[in-house]
Amino acid sequence: MLPMLFRREDRHPISSLRGELDRLFEDFLGDGFHVPSLPAAFGTKALVPAMDVTERADAYVAELELPGLKPEDFHVELQDGVLSIRGERKQEKEEKGRRFHRTERVHGSFERRIALPTAVDADQVAAAYEDGVLTVTVPKVAGPKPRRVEVQSK
Repeated sequence: MLPMLFRREDRHPISSLRGELDRLFEDFLGDGFHVPSLPAAFGTKALVPAMDVTERADAYVAELELPGLKPEDFHVELQDGVLSIRGERKQEKEEKGRRFHRTERVHGSFERRIALPTAVDADQVAAAYEDGVLTVTVPKVAGPKPRRVEVQSK
């Protein structure tokens, strides 16, 4: 009999693949209540603020979680139907004698871009920052309203 050099799932590529996929979904979905950010799910440290984009009858609204930043730390721009939000979270100045046992807060620059599906009014874009949430409202251009055309008989 051969000695047990490999775990059972290591002997079969399909079993190994299934184990990796299970682990990936567990890491990504967590306990079902908290879904980590995309970079955290893939093991990278990148600053990607959580964002919701909703559509109202008159506008698109993007909300980004940017706790600990100030309005001057980010830049909002609309060009050719693409909303760009970029900024930077600076790392705190390291104090002498301070030892970190765990660091999870991500620092660095970020950029989120959203292509908007319809014509928008670039001159009326508004941005507000409150309680760590940046809200950008992009009004839609009011298109022509449907007009009923009377059909004449000859």
